Amino acid sequence: PLFSFAQEDDKSVSMEVRNERIFYRWRVFSFSQGDSYFSWRTEPFVMIQPGGQFWIPPPLDPKLVAQNMLEEEIKSDKM
Repeated sequence: PLFSFAQEDDKSVSMEVRNERIFYRWRVFSFSQGDSYFSWRTEPFVMIQPGGQFWIPPPLDPKLVAQNMLEEEIKSDKM
């Protein structure tokens, strides 16, 4: 079925596939909360309340954050 890759973890799939599913679910949620491709919230959160799973986002890459901030500054200066 369409989007079956986003379903709950299945014990028959590899750890790599499970990790990709977890990352995909977090990334979609992250984008829906206004986070960008290079910068996102890093504090732990519960996606679905009450009783949802506790999520811990991946750490930010400081180089990409600095680059993104510089690009945003340049864009705002041109406007």
